[in-house]
Amino acid sequence: MINTNPCIYKFLKKLAVLLCLMALAKPGLGHAQWQTLEQLYTHPNLQNLPTGSQVNIRVQDHPKLNAEQCPVALFKLSPGQKLWGKTIAQVQCPGHGNALFFVQLVVDVLAPVLVTNRPLSRGAEFQTEDLRIEVRNLAQLKNGYFLTPKQLEQKKTTQALLAGAVIEPRYVEGPTLVKQGHSVRIRFAGEGFGIEGQAIALDNAGLGDAVRVRTPQGRVLRGKAIEFMVVELSL
Repeated sequence: MINTNPCIYKFLKKLAVLLCLMALAKPGLGHAQWQTLEQLYTHPNLQNLPTGSQVNIRVQDHPKLNAEQCPVALFKLSPGQKLWGKTIAQVQCPGHGNALFFVQLVVDVLAPVLVTNRPLSRGAEFQTEDLRIEVRNLAQLKNGYFLTPKQLEQKKTTQALLAGAVIEPRYVEGPTLVKQGHSVRIRFAGEGFGIEGQAIALDNAGLGDAVRVRTPQGRVLRGKAIEFMVVELSL
């Protein structure tokens, strides 16, 4: 005979949910796939963010996401899927007979970044008074950003910028250290040894920029500009 006491029924319902969560938490049973909303905050994309960042994950409204039909919601992302900006997640409700369904997640990452303090003309060298810190949503800054004025030392604008504009890498250039078509010194350093030689630069490059060089043997190698007319080769 089945006991239909409402209190016992509610207890058994909660027990079923708890057992499902315990099973999912065991290694090898999908713990890395099905996660609570709080566990999504540990996603690799949301680690190593700039100091002072705040993450907020919002779940799109769905008729099945309520305390009655889904007291505990578990979310699953596709393998390799990024948790950034707008994305889609699959949802299940342990202990309930609901079929799996999909919801939209909106991930905001608010962080302090550098913006222009006043309008800047093309070719202007960045000064401390030209910069200020503002909190922006990194999920919307697809072209990159800068965090500290030191990153813009000896850098110039590549185009005119309005006041309050986020300073993106494409708007910035440094002094030209390596000139296309000119002879450069190439350097390769390994553990306990170093090799130097000469090559011809195939690109213009500023400090830290990627650059291709052609050796006297005709090989094209890649490296980065580290000093005036000096390129450090990559492995």
